[in-house]
Formats: sequence, structure tokens, C-alpha cells
Amino acid sequence: MSREDAQMKIRLPAELKAGIDEAASANKRTLNAEIVARLQASFDAPAALAVRPDAYIISRLLDEQLRSRLQEVRSRAAFYKFEADGLDYEIKELERQQPTPENGKAAIAERLALLRRKRKSLSAMIDPLLAEGERIDQQLESGQNL
Repeated sequence: MSREDAQMKIRLPAELKAGIDEAASANKRTLNAEIVARLQASFDAPAALAVRPDAYIISRLLDEQLRSRLQEVRSRAAFYKFEADGLDYEIKELERQQPTPENGKAAIAERLALLRRKRKSLSAMIDPLLAEGERIDQQLESGQNL
């Protein structure tokens, strides 16, 4: 937007202004940018949703929930991946380790078996999270969240 864009003064109820201020802050926008984005979104809404504004609002809420869930899924998957990488490193180090009187072959084999079970368990948690993330991505891209 530029200073040459049309300008206008409007009256708003104090509660509505406070709500817009709060939304602008949450969305890291100026007050003007928040108002313009919301107005533009109302014109961009599909015709069917324009007839039923409640459906549009529900659609937007679902979209926000999906984005929040996607962030949660990605964070959990990243954490599990980090943990799995640590286990992979520990397994490789243990496989290179030579048995000592304090740490015999049996102790190393037992520790390796435990680490491999933990790694397998983490993989079983990572794969479904990644698949869920892909499904959410596709749902968000398609815009079909109702």
C-alpha cells in the first residue's frame, strides 16, 4: 500500500477497535494492514461462504486449528528425530567399542539391544507424525477444511 491509496475515516465501537488492535498485534501487522487483510479476505471468500458467513468463520477457525496442529506435529517429529539421531550415534559408538573386563561382550550386546528397541520405538512414532503432517499440508493447500 502507498500513501496514494484511498483513505477514509470510520467509526467503530470501542470493543471492535480493541479486538482489531489485539488481532493486529497477534498477527504482527499494523492496525491498517489488519483491517485491509480482513476486508480483503471477506471479498476473497467463495460465493457459497459469502451467503453463509458463519460457514466462512468456521472455515477460518478450522484453518487456524489445522495450522496449530501442523506446527505441533512438526515440532514433535523434529524432537523425536533429534532423539533418534542421538540413539543412532550412541549405537554406532557402542558397536565400535571393544569389550573390556568391566564392559564385556554380553553387556555391550544387552545395551545395543536396548538402544535398538528405543530407536525402533521412536521410528514408529516419527513416521505417523510425518504422514499426519503431509495430510494436514494437503488439506490446507486444498482449502477444504469443512
